[in-house]
Amino acid sequence: MAEVAERIEPSAFQARVLATPEQYDVALTGGRGGGKTFALLLLILRHVEMHGINARVLVVRKNFPDLRDFEAEARYLFGTAYGSALSYNAQQHIFRFPNQATVQLDQLESQADFIKFQGKSFSLIAVEEAGQYPDPRPLDLLRSSLRSKANVPCRLILSANPGGSGHAWMNQRHVAGQSPWLPYIEPKSGRTFVTAPSTLHDNPHLGADYGAQIKAATASDAELQKAWLHGDWNIARGAFFGQVFDTARNVIAPWAKLPDDPDWEFFVAGDHGSAAPAVFYLCARSMGAQDNDGRFYPADSIVLFDEIAFVEKDTLNQGLGMTVPDMASLVIAACHQWVMTPAGCMDDACFSNHGSDAGTLAQEYRRAGLRIDKADKGERLAGWQKMRRMMADAGLPDKPGLYISERCGYWLRTVPYLDRSQNRPEDLDTTAADHGADACRYALTYQRPMFTRRKTGVM
Repeated sequence: MAEVAERIEPSAFQARVLATPEQYDVALTGGRGGGKTFALLLLILRHVEMHGINARVLVVRKNFPDLRDFEAEARYLFGTAYGSALSYNAQQHIFRFPNQATVQLDQLESQADFIKFQGKSFSLIAVEEAGQYPDPRPLDLLRSSLRSKANVPCRLILSANPGGSGHAWMNQRHVAGQSPWLPYIEPKSGRTFVTAPSTLHDNPHLGADYGAQIKAATASDAELQKAWLHGDWNIARGAFFGQVFDTARNVIAPWAKLPDDPDWEFFVAGDHGSAAPAVFYLCARSMGAQDNDGRFYPADSIVLFDEIAFVEKDTLNQGLGMTVPDMASLVIAACHQWVMTPAGCMDDACFSNHGSDAGTLAQEYRRAGLRIDKADKGERLAGWQKMRRMMADAGLPDKPGLYISERCGYWLRTVPYLDRSQNRPEDLDTTAADHGADACRYALTYQRPMFTRRKTGVM
């Protein structure tokens, strides 16, 4: 390495990241300004220096414009280390080092972009702002390009702030239940990861006013402020529902059986999917009634008391590709276990004929024994506003609220974290895992006569 023009001292956080054994993958998590990007650059620089010609590094982000700041920091650090011996092709976005190592910057927006990496080999792959990916599948595919020569340890590094559209899967895989700095096996890949969190207080190079700037930028969103200032992932952020959802207010303990009070109506609400997840909720609508524990629910309150989610484990946004009859049979079985009629509502799109010999999806579900009507979902934005209002009103003695059983794991892992659409702030980001939210919305807007629980027998 050439003599440096100035000395670069890593922060204590960055030094700890560098001390993490190279055979472990790393998830750089935490708040804004914690020094994650520079830590990533230091890891790359060390990899280049250690492995020389066998070091092939790829850094991806969702689009090229967002890579500009990273590119600028990379040119500064690498240029400081290697001076004129470093070359950079701005058109190809490739750094070439005097020891013949390369670092390539590129775009990966969706699975379709993966084709340009197929067949290529990289010894280290880094994903900047992994939390901006609502679906981790493109990143899971990218792992197949991790191959190296001469026994160079292959490594994946993810960098993410809490609160993005990928908050749910990042939190599930790399934050919830994990102890910082301790190795763990990430189930989807089977790889050993270390989660390395940081906050702005871990970065001595920031100006004193940076925290004040974050507070000003998030003045209207207390949940996002916690995420950015303190690196708090254990929040119901998702700018859309963050201010109305409260675990203590909206989440209830699982019911052992359906309430005996006759002033309840029971039905199914579902969002169909095959390649995408299909999600069904068993729902109860109160007419001003108590559950078996004596808790009172004002009239028109909705309880999602059970969930059947057809989703690939550890992805949240990928379906199982099951057929309608197979999914219907499992939903019907769940209804029978609860002693309720297998009937309710689904998305209006299920009633459109797309030229299939089997007819509409609704006809397929009905033939399989699941009686469904149109959700009468109305205007999408009005449905979201109703959902927000019922979340906020949960627990009030005289207003209908929305209550979610702890059985509804997919709902709890996705809906509270859904972000706003960048182009339509009054709507959800439709690229995120919004399938549970959609099924819930149909339950709230369904106006057809309900199907009461059968006291005996099975229909």
